[in-house]
Amino acid sequence: MEVPGGPSDNCSPEDVKEWTAEDVARFIKTLGKGKVWQRYADLCIEIDIDGPTLAVATEAHLTELGFHKIHANKVLHELNERTIDHEERPTVHREESLPLPLTQKEEERMKLFGDLYELVDESKSKVHEALEKISSQKSQELSRLDKEFSKIREKVSRERGRCAEMVMSQHQSLQTDLEQAMKKIEDNVKEARKAEKKINKSMHITEWSEQKARVEQIMAVSQRILEKTLPILCAEPSLAVAYTDVFADTIREPFFYIEKVESEFKERSILVSEEERKRQEEAKKREEEEQRRVAEELKREEEEKERKRKAGLDSKEDYVAIKASRTSG
Repeated sequence: MEVPGGPSDNCSPEDVKEWTAEDVARFIKTLGKGKVWQRYADLCIEIDIDGPTLAVATEAHLTELGFHKIHANKVLHELNERTIDHEERPTVHREESLPLPLTQKEEERMKLFGDLYELVDESKSKVHEALEKISSQKSQELSRLDKEFSKIREKVSRERGRCAEMVMSQHQSLQTDLEQAMKKIEDNVKEARKAEKKINKSMHITEWSEQKARVEQIMAVSQRILEKTLPILCAEPSLAVAYTDVFADTIREPFFYIEKVESEFKERSILVSEEERKRQEEAKKREEEEQRRVAEELKREEEEKERKRKAGLDSKEDYVAIKASRTSG
């Protein structure tokens, strides 16, 4: 037989003083279905609160162990109800007298208080989990930040080295071309000065008979010089680095943006006002009426389909009968 407010006789002794810690835990779990009651039951087993210990416990004892005051009051009240028919509960060790039995209205309100503590525990648990989650995300993102920016630093270092190498190479190529042209110009100048000396030397003649030989020599010497080509620079070389759009965009645009979801809270209250309770009942009633209306419509549709099906079968039988009579006639 199940004893109201306590464990069944099949699993626990009738006398509270004979309960083990497991019996006490089962009794505690009969007082509420929330996680907080399971925590109380686990606590009783953990610190070995057996029947005799619970029998002399006070509200102060239980709250000191971690029970909410309202729950401690409920435990003592239910325990008193269970033992009142078995034997008189000793009161010499009580720090305060046993409370009077609660009225139904008080019981309902006390239950609401119990639900409130469960809601508080649930809210705290969710916020605590959220705090741990964002803390873990922060650590992960900071670690990933180091890795990603390390890749950027490596890329910048490689590209800078490659760019510097290409600038040096191109500069060397342009410099070589200009130096070769300069050497050719200087060689031509040297040769022209030698030729000029020969021409100047052949200028000093005193006899008309020597004029023809002088002309021939001047023409020959100058011909060799004038035939040589000179490198004339018609377009100056240039050396500059043209940075790509990717580089410009990287400098101009930010590297990242933060993906963030704001916390969202839904305010809940254990105590439902009379107006809210009526609104909920009316909404439930409207929903039930709508469900009945839909069910009736579906039923009528099925009946109409069945009627048409039967009418179709009757018409077909009449047609077969008429055709048979004509054939026999």
